[in-house]
Amino acid sequence: MTIKRFTSGGEKFEPRKLGSPPDIGAVPRASVRTPDTHERRPPRSTPKEQSSKRYLAWFFFGLYVAISFIIIAVVKNIRDKMMIAETAKISKSAIDLDLIFTKVDKSNLPELRSEEATKIVTQALANRNPALIEDYFLLGTGDFPVEVMKKLVRIHEMEGEITHTEWLGLKFPNESNARQIVIHSAINDVNRTRRAQFVPGSDGKWRIDLDAYLRKCDPPLNKDALVESETFVVRVFVTEENSYLGIYSDKTQWSAYSLNSPDITDALYAYAKRGSKQDKALRSIVNTDENLQHATLSIIKQEDGVPHRFEVTRVISANWIVGDKDYDESF
Repeated sequence: MTIKRFTSGGEKFEPRKLGSPPDIGAVPRASVRTPDTHERRPPRSTPKEQSSKRYLAWFFFGLYVAISFIIIAVVKNIRDKMMIAETAKISKSAIDLDLIFTKVDKSNLPELRSEEATKIVTQALANRNPALIEDYFLLGTGDFPVEVMKKLVRIHEMEGEITHTEWLGLKFPNESNARQIVIHSAINDVNRTRRAQFVPGSDGKWRIDLDAYLRKCDPPLNKDALVESETFVVRVFVTEENSYLGIYSDKTQWSAYSLNSPDITDALYAYAKRGSKQDKALRSIVNTDENLQHATLSIIKQEDGVPHRFEVTRVISANWIVGDKDYDESF
């Protein structure tokens, strides 16, 4: 059986036999991709492997931080040394204390008055140039202007701005020629005081004694030093005391004194052999008319002594200025 094809628009169609398939041309075969065992997803890490990776990441991060701190510390140290070397070239050599009290003609010293002293103090504490430190301060042995500047800035940050000064005038600690002024300052409604003591340099100019202004103690009176160190040189306020304990419990053998400072929380107790030159020197200090009795002392901690209790071995000064001989040598 045949089926007739129709024609349309001049197109001719061939007749097709029943049951013959249509001719649709060449048809490409669809590709079927089979799974490749080499392209499978990797297995997940075990918890142990993940933990190791985290530890490793933290290790490298910590190492990076440590190296950064080391580099910063090294650079800071190099910079500070360069500044010290530079200011050492600019500034004059520190004046030796022996020269101050032996070579200055005290009879021809220029007078230092309250207004001038206040001006020097104001300029000295406002200065931030290490090269000018020695224009205002008398430095001790081993003091570098850069380090001194850091200490002065730290005091300013802790004690605040100057509110007013109190002129004390002429003083003669250890037979030296000194003038004194009390500096009053305040920060956060807390009032502070610090004493500036002027001494003449070998050039005849008045300067602030740095060690006295800093209330320098060697070593510093902190908790660690009080535990670890045995001997101290301290600048303190001295008063008579009536506390006798331990190896210092015999009042017939020892005289007791209390040592205080704005830089320590708890008082220290010092003992001098009764009737010794140290005891006589201390008694002369506490019996003065001063509101606060200043002294520079050398004290020692005995092995079997009670904590915070010391024996006085030297009374170096009846003030915080150190002269060319110990104060107790006069007794």
